[in-house]
Amino acid sequence: HSVPTRRSSDLLRPDPEAPVSSPHGRTLDEMDRELQGVDALVGDLLASSRMDFDALNMVELDPADTAHRALERAGLDASLLTIEGAPSAFHGDATLVQCALTNLLANARKHGDAVRSLHISGGAGRVRFAVEDGGAGFASGEVENAFKPFYRGDQARTEQRAGVGLGLALVARIAELHGGRAHAENLPEGGARVFVEFAVRPPRVMA
Repeated sequence: HSVPTRRSSDLLRPDPEAPVSSPHGRTLDEMDRELQGVDALVGDLLASSRMDFDALNMVELDPADTAHRALERAGLDASLLTIEGAPSAFHGDATLVQCALTNLLANARKHGDAVRSLHISGGAGRVRFAVEDGGAGFASGEVENAFKPFYRGDQARTEQRAGVGLGLALVARIAELHGGRAHAENLPEGGARVFVEFAVRPPRVMA
């Protein structure tokens, strides 16, 4: 099981584990959300800069370990992880791969209400990480636009949810840089699945 990271604002709370029941507590929660949003944006911008300057460090990565790290970073339980078969180790920039998975999980929590699972599968020279959520799914026409920079769906705009629309666009760019792709789809039973694939041996490490 993952251990949640202690937030800076917890130092200001009489009991960090107690439920929020006061205006003071709600203000601290709002501050936490804003800080998390800023932290995510800075991380996305740093990842984008890393790609712009071609400052990649391609190493061999273990799919299960990579997924566990992403769940831990997101403060999610390891029991959400499912693995199909025995996916091969793959080559990638560890920082960018973690950024992609973190964005998938954050997207599911923000727009899909909750993360149902993080699933790993492999085959045909690729490794796939798929995140399923329990939300309402993508509205008509949103799947085609979800990975465009600065695109935010109608629901996110209507509810004024935090974010500028960089997350999934960054996921798609990271996937392409690793010889893979990103895709999204609605599930028949409700919710959505968003996945990213990485080539086991991307073009830049084929030589």
